Amino acid sequence: MDARIAARDLDNSNDNVSRRFIFLTFLARCGILETNLHTLKKIECTPTVIENSRLASFDIEDSGSKMSFYIEKRILEQAPRTRVAIVEIDDVEIGFGHASLDDMRLRVANRVRDELKNATMLKQVPQVAGTEQLLGIFDIDMRRTVTTAERLLRVILEGGPMPVENDALDTATLLTLYYKLPVFLHDTRTLRGDVGLVVGRANRDFEVMQGHDSIRSEGRLFLKDELGYFASPIAQGKRALVSERSSSLLLTALFPENVGDSIVRDFLKRGANWLQSLVGGEVLREGMVGQAEAVE
Repeated sequence: MDARIAARDLDNSNDNVSRRFIFLTFLARCGILETNLHTLKKIECTPTVIENSRLASFDIEDSGSKMSFYIEKRILEQAPRTRVAIVEIDDVEIGFGHASLDDMRLRVANRVRDELKNATMLKQVPQVAGTEQLLGIFDIDMRRTVTTAERLLRVILEGGPMPVENDALDTATLLTLYYKLPVFLHDTRTLRGDVGLVVGRANRDFEVMQGHDSIRSEGRLFLKDELGYFASPIAQGKRALVSERSSSLLLTALFPENVGDSIVRDFLKRGANWLQSLVGGEVLREGMVGQAEAVE
């Protein structure tokens, strides 16, 4: 699979494409898993066009609850090729210090150092630059802010140790470094209603993990459910944290416009495989929310 960063014009002039908000889902390169209570069914993937304030993706009912994924229209109007990758996995068992993790950490760290050995500035790395441009659309000050991905990359390039928490969160850390993009992992049981990538509103502070002050939300991008914001590309919120007691996980990653769909597909496959190999479980859904690349 091609893992090169696709250099793309961020000011896409193709109105027929930029106005169409499409989601594609992928499983084994062609389908997704749809669950109805305890029954899994594979369905063919077909593009769906949504022309409203949100871009909806999967709708799955489970014991009377329903969760959809979307990107706020304001974001897509300014950056039409923004995408969010989603992997939902259930029935996991989270431990500490899996036997494979030390080797995986070494391989990923060496890969990062080799790929970025000639980079004079991290902010010039395509993935970092693309994320910075996306975050700066609604708040220019965000272009000077360090994302979770950039912070991790700095630690590794300076020879520092990789953070160690539990097998699930350590997997998310490895994926963040591997793709050089913000990757989030959440306890699905703590989420309520639809989950979306949104622009923060005024007068709503975002409470981050213990030991850090709240950050203002206006003009900044967040993951949000009906209870409020729970994650940001620059910080993890206090809610939806993953622990050894978590049994259902939601893995998401933010992909800016200059990253090609082949990278998203690679993330979906690798993210699901790494999580299953380290915490077990069953993948319920995997897919992309956002505008697919035009097919010529």
